[in-house]
Formats: sequence, structure tokens, C-alpha cells
Amino acid sequence: MARTNQHLPCPPENFLRPLIKRLHRLGMTDSQIASMVLKQIDAKTYGISSSTIKKRRSAWKIFGVRQSGHTLQSIAPSVQQIRMRYPNMGARDMTKRLRLEFDVYAPRELVELYLKIEEPEAVAARKRRVFKRRRYWTAGVNDCWAFDQHDKWKRFGLWFNLGLDVCSGKILFIKIWWNNRNPRLLGNYYLDAVEKIGAVPMITQSDPGTENYSVANMQTIMRQRLDPTLSATLQHRWMVNGMNIKPEIQWSQMRSQFSPGFEAVLQHGIDSGLLDMHEDLERMLFRRLSIPWLQEELDRWVDQKNSTTRRANKYKVLPHGIPDLIYECPDEYGAMDFKVPVNPVLISEMRADFCPHDHPIYQLVPPIFEQHFQAHREALQFPVVSIANFWEVYNLFLHAFITAPFDQDLSDVIRTAPSPLQEDIAVGDPVKLLPLPPLRAGLMVEKAAGQAQGVGAAGRNGIAFEYVGGLTSPDVPQPLLDAVNRQDDEQHANGAEDEGDDCDLFAEPRYIEFSDDEDDIELPVLGS
Repeated sequence: MARTNQHLPCPPENFLRPLIKRLHRLGMTDSQIASMVLKQIDAKTYGISSSTIKKRRSAWKIFGVRQSGHTLQSIAPSVQQIRMRYPNMGARDMTKRLRLEFDVYAPRELVELYLKIEEPEAVAARKRRVFKRRRYWTAGVNDCWAFDQHDKWKRFGLWFNLGLDVCSGKILFIKIWWNNRNPRLLGNYYLDAVEKIGAVPMITQSDPGTENYSVANMQTIMRQRLDPTLSATLQHRWMVNGMNIKPEIQWSQMRSQFSPGFEAVLQHGIDSGLLDMHEDLERMLFRRLSIPWLQEELDRWVDQKNSTTRRANKYKVLPHGIPDLIYECPDEYGAMDFKVPVNPVLISEMRADFCPHDHPIYQLVPPIFEQHFQAHREALQFPVVSIANFWEVYNLFLHAFITAPFDQDLSDVIRTAPSPLQEDIAVGDPVKLLPLPPLRAGLMVEKAAGQAQGVGAAGRNGIAFEYVGGLTSPDVPQPLLDAVNRQDDEQHANGAEDEGDDCDLFAEPRYIEFSDDEDDIELPVLGS
């Protein structure tokens, strides 16, 4: 079709429509959407403007908050569904969840009003929470990936592994499994993340522990293969004394936002006698049903965290914005991408050496148990597991297993299954750490004696920011220099508690306990 004016034609609908829908879902304005689209098209062939975006959204019924016209009655069913899974979620996160999960674009004020009417006591309790704020910094995305484990659901035989990019705050994965102490398990999650982007970060970091040895070894080997000058040290930093702060932020958020609703449902099964974790059949069936369901729920929660911006804070040093977009377009946020491309052959070599696919740690349940489970599943016309029917589905399967004809092989497998206390022990042969010196602490930017300084540790009432990336001499960003030169009263205005004259926050030259300024971060301190 011939052009009728001086403007370039718009990109084709099959390209433009899903892109606009995704960016609109992330909360971007029409102008921001137009800017992002222009970066992904051939500017000599196609054109786009914010007014065109607005017209296309209207034609495709991709409405915003105002056009949607939601009321208390229209948002109620969706809010109630979310509340079943997230009983402690506040208005800000509830508004995001409505948009991401149900395409309900409701104003935050409306959600706040609904919650004040329906649960005034819970709203008042959330407003009493006060949080400490601390910081550190990296030079850009893929400068450092951080990993950690979580065992608060150990009583259910469930453990968590997490990996994230420190700069953007993007969660690379949160995995739930029946083990998190085997280094080959976390190593496999790490390789999946590496394979997805075809690159490794500059360095990785974690708490000390044998479960992290595979990650430390593979990161070091791949970096040294690509740059032999790095052969003197591990390319993995051990964060001692609880200083692996960024993952701790996510665990804190998960405990307050994701866990309560699901934990209550699981605990109900134990308290009511539906599940005995010391009965082999019950424990194995619980594992087979709960892990896939909870992983799907976790993936939804991670998608929300990666797709929504954190609460604005002028004191934050790391980039502000939506983690997914910061990670995909770091230059838009004044950052760089430090990923180191890796040949797929090298990734395959690492997987064969450290994470062989036939290792038993990757089996959700033994193969013979899975065969019987699938047979019962077909006979029961397996319903979709949800928070509302989990124990009902569990009872159907348990009855099917108990009443089925006796199978000696299945009985032997169930009888020899590890006990709850054994399941957090590494399965298979141990992984030995490469005999190399550890990676040392990075550049420390601090305020001491009234001015910004270089490497060291701040003294009494000082302000310090540790660089946790992999560069030898990173350029210190201006926002960080501005931050370290602020007065102590500005530090207190950012939420830090006044510990008094005896407070020596950063006196020891060790890994400093800082994070970026996340939304609802770190452990809460109850206030009056």
C-alpha cells in the first residue's frame, strides 16, 4: 500500500502488538513505549510516535488505569484470589499483581481503599513497619551474580536456591527442590542461566559452603579459559559473616510476601494429620505434588518482581527502574553490560564435568515411583493443583497408592528413600574446590574525616560503599560520590537507626553489610 503522507510506515502488527502489550504491562508510558520500540526497529524503514502508540492501544483495547474504569466491586474477585496466596501483600504490590496476573489496571488509591475497608487491622500493622537501609554498588549488569540458599521450609522437606544480578536486581532464578546442599544442583541452575544469555558474569559471589563449589569452579574455569591472566585466583567471592546482602533482601521479601499463604496451607496438612513427614510414601507423594505446583507459583512471583519498578528513593546508588529493562537495556540507565560471551561447547564441557544429567539429584522422585504416579494420574483425571485444592488432590493420590496392588520394586524404593534429616545432605560424590586463593574485597568508597576516600573501611559514624564486581579499577559513579559526602543527618533520613555514640557501624575492614535501597528490604525493626 502506498504511503499517503511524509511519515514512515509503522512496524507490522504481528511485531508491534505484542511488544506494546508487554511494555504497557510493565507500566511504561506511551512516550517510553515509543522510545523502546524505536530501538528495536529499522529507523530507515519504519517510524513510530507516542500518539501512534496511544491510537494503537485504543484500537487493540490495551487500556490503562483511567480507561479501565475499575471500581471496588470489579477488583474484588481478583484481589480475593491474590489474597489467598499472599495474605500479607500491601496495596503497592497488590496493584502490580492485579496488572501482571489479571490484566486489571486499577489505581493504587482504589486498591488502598479496598484494603482499608476489608482489612483495616492488617493495613495498620503494615504501616508500623520500619526498615533499615544500607547500600553497596556494582559497575553494571553482569558485573556480579549472587547466589544463596534458604531452608525455612525444611520441616516440609523443601529447600530453595536463588541467583540474581546484583546491579539490576533481576532475579535469575528461585528454585524449590528437595535438596539445596548438593553443589551439582546449584551448578546446574547457574549453567542454565549462563546458557540462556550465552555468557558468564565478571564474577560470582555466595556465602562460604560446599554447596557453592560447583559454581565457584565453573565460573573460575570459564573465565580463566577466556582470559588466562585471571589464573591466580578464584573468580568467585566468598561473602563471610552474613554479608551476602542482596540475596538476603530477596529472601526477606519472599518471606513477607510469598511465603505466608502457602506456608499456612502446608502447615495445615501437618497439623491436621494429613501428612506425616516420617512416613516414606507420604513424604515422597507430597514432594511429587508440591514442588511442581510451588515452582509455578514462584515463577509468577519472580515475574512480578522482575517486571515492576522498586519504590523510588533518591539515595539509591544502583539504577532505578524495572529490573528486566535495566538488565536488557543498561545503557538507558547509565550502566554497562559486562557479560563475557562463552562458547556453547565450553558450557557443555562444564555440564558434563560438574552437572551430569543422569545424577540422582535431578530426579524429583525415583523413576518407578513416577511410573506409578502417572498411572494414577491418568485414572484420576488429574486436576490442576492450586492453593485451594492441594490437600484434596493429595488425598486422592494417597488413597490410590495405598489401595493399588502390591509392587515389591516400588515398596523397596519408597522404603529406602532418605529420611527428612538426610535429604539436606549432598547426594553423590563431593565436589572439591579449585586450589586457588580467594578473590579479595573490592574497592571501598567511604566517607571518613569529612571527605570521600579510596580503599579502606570507614570509622566511627562513617559511610562506606563496597564495590562487589569484577573490575580492578571501576569508575566510581557520581551518585555514589554524592552519597558518601552527605552529612550524617541525611543518612538517618534514609532510614538508618541512630545507634548512639557507641555505634561503630563499619569499623572492621571486611565485607561491608550494605545493599541497594530495595522496596521493603532487609529485616524489619518494629516501631511504635
